[in-house]
Order: sequence, then structure tokens, then C-alpha cells
Amino acid sequence: KLAVPPSCIVLRPEGTEFEVRAEEVDDLYAFHFVLSYDDRTLELAGVEDGGFLGGRDEAAFVARTLPGKVVVGGTRLGRVGGVSGSGCLARVEFRAKVGKFPKPVVSRALLLGSDLSPCGGRGLTGEVPTSWKLTALPNPFLPPGCIALHLPRPYMVSLRIYDVLGRKVRTLTEGEMPSGSHRITWDGRDDMGRQVAQGVYILLLDAPGRRMTERLAVLR
Repeated sequence: KLAVPPSCIVLRPEGTEFEVRAEEVDDLYAFHFVLSYDDRTLELAGVEDGGFLGGRDEAAFVARTLPGKVVVGGTRLGRVGGVSGSGCLARVEFRAKVGKFPKPVVSRALLLGSDLSPCGGRGLTGEVPTSWKLTALPNPFLPPGCIALHLPRPYMVSLRIYDVLGRKVRTLTEGEMPSGSHRITWDGRDDMGRQVAQGVYILLLDAPGRRMTERLAVLR
């Protein structure tokens, strides 16, 4: 996974409430981070969208809890640019089980710009990708969300979603696509317009001489 300059992500504590912030970023389109904490001393009370990427019609936000971890992701929706500046990505609240506790830490983080390159902060920028790329934003995925792909040159491509039994769920696009970065919004419905169930799905990208897959966890 791509590394994020550590100066871009700031964890701001206020007692047992924490803000995870992006500082001085340029063209932020999507983010993903893992907040790790000591579950012997802290109990997770809640996670909410910080709103930096926009409102519900402009951005998607998802949070998944694991023992001692919170996995959080967000993405802008549609063919729009990213946001720049500084702002809150998420607010995380805990309940303390003991009087003193170690501060949670952001153990992994990924920030992407609208061209799918690493989104820099405080003067740091990434390079535009020149190879194949297929990513679900965010992942875990709370529909609607975005499927991002990058093609090194024009190709005839097919992008489909399958369930874990190999049954086709949705054809997202089929035909010739120009080179560069592309974003395709998926509303979480199958080809018949029905909402898909929560679970794991497979993104399959087919092009001449190339096949790529990506696991996608859908939440409801």
C-alpha cells in the first residue's frame, strides 16, 4: 500500500474524543486509515464522519470495528475534484475503562487525489500513476461508492462485480476507455436494480492481455 507523508495525518485528542485530521492536503479525493487502540483500557463509543470531503450527497463514509482497531474510509462521489486545505476526516469517541490509558495511534493511512496518485500535504505531492490500478473507495464499501481505475493506454475493458460463488452481480462498464484515471460510481445494486446484500464481492477488470481482481466488502 502507498505510504502517506506522516505530516498529512494528525490525531487531535480531547479527553476520550479524538479527531483524525488531514492537514494542508491538496486535491484529496479519498482516504483510508486504521486507528489502533488498547481495548483493555478503552471501549469504542462511536465513529462519525468529520465532513471534510463533503456532505452525504457529495461523499461516502464508512467505518468498521475490529478488536482494538477502527478501519475508516471515505471518498468523494462522481466526477468531481478533490478538496484542499485542512479538515477533520473522522471523529472517534471512546469510554475509558481505567483512569489512565495509552493514546490511540493511526497505524496505517492512505490518501488519494482525484487522479488516484498519493495526495500530498504540506508541499508533498505524489506522482501520477503510469501502470494499471484498480481500487474500491472506500473499502469496506458503504454504497454509493466509487470504483477507481487507471489505464496506461486506451483499452477495450470490461468491469464487472461478482459474488463469492462466481455469479455476476453487475456490469459497471464495457467498451473502449481512454488512458488515464477513471472513477465509476456504484450504487450497490445489481443489474436488475436490486440492492445487493452485505458481504464480500469481487471486482473483475478484463482487458486484452490483462485481468485484475479486487475484493470488495459491502456494508449495510
